[in-house]
Amino acid sequence: MLGWSGLNLQRQLTDSANLLPLLSAWANPRAQSRLLFPGTSDDLLRAVDAVLPRDAVVLLATPGTDVRHREYTTYHRALYLLTPRQVWWMAPAPSDGTWESRWWISVPLTPEAAQAVAAEKRATVWIASGFTPAATMGEPIISDSDGVLIGLPGGGQAARESAPAPAVHEPGDFLPMRILAALVVIEALGYAVVRAVARIGYRPGRIESLALAWVFGMGLTSLGMGALNALGLTLDRQVAGLTLFAGLLAGGWIAGRTRRAGGAPWVGRFPRLFRAPRESAQWGAGRALVWLLLAMLSLQVALVAVTQAGQPLHVWDSWVTWAMKARAIFLDGRISPAVYDDPSRAVTHLDYPLLVPLIEAWLYQWVGAADDRMAGIAVVCSYVALILIGFAVMRRRGSTTLVALAAAAVIACMRLVAGMAGEGLADIPMSLLAAVAALYLSGWLNSGSAGELAIAVIAGGLMPWTKREGWVLLLALAAAAVFAARGNRRARIAAVGLALGAVALSGPWWAFISTQGIANTDFLPLSWSAGQANAGRIFFVIWTELQSMMSGDWNFVWPLTALLAVALVAMKVPVEPAARLLPLAALIYLALMSLTYVFSAYVPYQQHVLTSSYRLMAHVAPLMVVWVAGWTAP
Repeated sequence: MLGWSGLNLQRQLTDSANLLPLLSAWANPRAQSRLLFPGTSDDLLRAVDAVLPRDAVVLLATPGTDVRHREYTTYHRALYLLTPRQVWWMAPAPSDGTWESRWWISVPLTPEAAQAVAAEKRATVWIASGFTPAATMGEPIISDSDGVLIGLPGGGQAARESAPAPAVHEPGDFLPMRILAALVVIEALGYAVVRAVARIGYRPGRIESLALAWVFGMGLTSLGMGALNALGLTLDRQVAGLTLFAGLLAGGWIAGRTRRAGGAPWVGRFPRLFRAPRESAQWGAGRALVWLLLAMLSLQVALVAVTQAGQPLHVWDSWVTWAMKARAIFLDGRISPAVYDDPSRAVTHLDYPLLVPLIEAWLYQWVGAADDRMAGIAVVCSYVALILIGFAVMRRRGSTTLVALAAAAVIACMRLVAGMAGEGLADIPMSLLAAVAALYLSGWLNSGSAGELAIAVIAGGLMPWTKREGWVLLLALAAAAVFAARGNRRARIAAVGLALGAVALSGPWWAFISTQGIANTDFLPLSWSAGQANAGRIFFVIWTELQSMMSGDWNFVWPLTALLAVALVAMKVPVEPAARLLPLAALIYLALMSLTYVFSAYVPYQQHVLTSSYRLMAHVAPLMVVWVAGWTAP
C-alpha cells in the first residue's frame, strides 16, 4: 500500500503541472472561469448579475444544438452566477428521456413561445445564449459576443432602474488573515467540545485534539448558524455572534490555564503539538523513513490545497450542489427559499443538508466575497483532519510512530480521496465524520469509555447533516456494532446513542424538509414493483464497484482487506468485537448503498453509478486502512 501511495503522489505531481496556466491567472478569477467553462457565457452572465435586481426571474434560451453538454452547463452557470434569482431554461430540442432533459422546457425559439413561457414562469427578462434572437423578441439591455439580455414587458425598465448589485466576486484585503481567522474561530468552538469530552473520561492527545476540534467546530458552527438563522439573525450577525462566543470560550480557557499555572504566562506553557516518540529504538533505526513519510504527507497536503484554492470550483457537485447553496446563503444573508424551495433549482437537490454550504458561507462572509476558490478550504481542512485522526488513533492503539505515519500516508495518498479533497466535494467531510464515528465507536466497545462514545455519537449525529447517505451510514454503524458484539450491552447503548445523536443534531433539518414536501429527485419511490423491474441493475453496480476496488487509486486497500479477512477466518484467529466493527460497517454500508441504485431515477442509470459509487467507497476506505494497518501494531 505504501509503495503505491508514493506512485499515486508522483502521478498527482505530474497532473498538477496542468494547473500552471490556471494558477498563473489566479489574480483574475473571471479569466480562470473562462478557462474552466469555455463557451458558457460566463462574462455575459456576470454582466447580467450586475444589473438585475435579486428578485428578478430569468428565462434562459439556448439554441438546442448541444443541450446535454455545453447548454446544460450554461444553464447551471446561469443558476450559479445569477443566484439567488430563479432561472428557467428553454430550448427547442425535444426531450430524450435523459436526466439532463428534465431541466429544459422544450419549445421553439419564437417570440410567442418565449412570451408564453415567460408568462407561465413570471419571468421579467430573458437571455439568448449562443444564438442571435429575432428583433421582435424584445429590446436588448446588454449584448456581447456570448448573447443578449432582453427585457420582457416591465422587466427591462426594472432592470435599467435597479441599483447595481454589490461586487461579490473579489475577496477583500488581508485575505490570508481573514481565512486564518475564520478557521481559528471554528477550531476554538470545536476545542470547547474537546475539553467537555475530556471531563467525562477521555483525554485526546494533542494531534488528536486538533483534528477533533475541527470535527466538532464544523458541527457547532453550522448548527449554530442554522439556529441563529431560525431566530431571524442575518449571516453577518450569525458570524459575529459565534465569533464572540468563541472569544469568550478562548478567554475562559486562557484564564483557567493562567490560574492553574500560578499566574505564570499561559503562552509559555502552551503544549507542544509534536513530541518525540516513545519507542526510542525504532526512532533511531527508522528516522530517515519517518522524515520521508512526513515529507510525503506535507507534499500531498500542499498539492491538495493548491489544487483547491488555486482555481474556481469546477467539479460538478462541488459548485452546483454545495457552493451554489453557500452562494445563496451569502447573498441573501440567510437560509432563504432559494436554498430549499426554488423549483427552478430542483437540479441542485433542494433537500440536501447544509453543514458544508453553511461552512462555505461562513468563509465567504469572512473573506467578503462569494469567491468559490475559498469555499473548498473547509474541505481541505477536513482532509487534513482525516489524516491526523488516522495517525492519532493508530498511535493511541499501540502502533509505532512509523506504522501510524505509514497508515496516514496511505490515507492521504489515495488518489480518489486526495482528488475529491482538491475538488471541494462534501464527501471528504463525510469521510472524516465516518472515520471518527466508527473508530471511536470501536474504542467504546473495547474500553467502555464514555468519552469515546460521546465522540462517536456527535460525529455520527452530524453525518446526516452532511449528506443524505449519512442516514444509511449511521444505520450501518449501528447494525455493525450490534452484530459485532452480539449480546454486549455496550453495543445496544451505542446503537441507541447514534440514533439519539442523529435525531438531535440532524433531525431538525430533515423534519423541516419533510414539512416543505421536497421530493428526492435522484431516486424512484421505493416499491416492490420498481425493485422487481430494475433488479437486474445490481449486476452492473457490483461489477463497477469491484473494478473500482481493484484499482490502485485506493492503494489496493480493498483487496488487502479481503485477503486479511479471509486469512483471519481460515486461521481461526480470534477477533475482538471492536476489531470486527470496521469491516462490518463498511460492508453493510456499501451493500445498502449498492441496492439504492436499483431505484435510481437517472437515465441512463449507469451514469449515476459511474459518477457516485466511488464517492461512497471514499466514506469508508480510511477505516479499512486503519483496520489493515492495525494488525501490524506490536
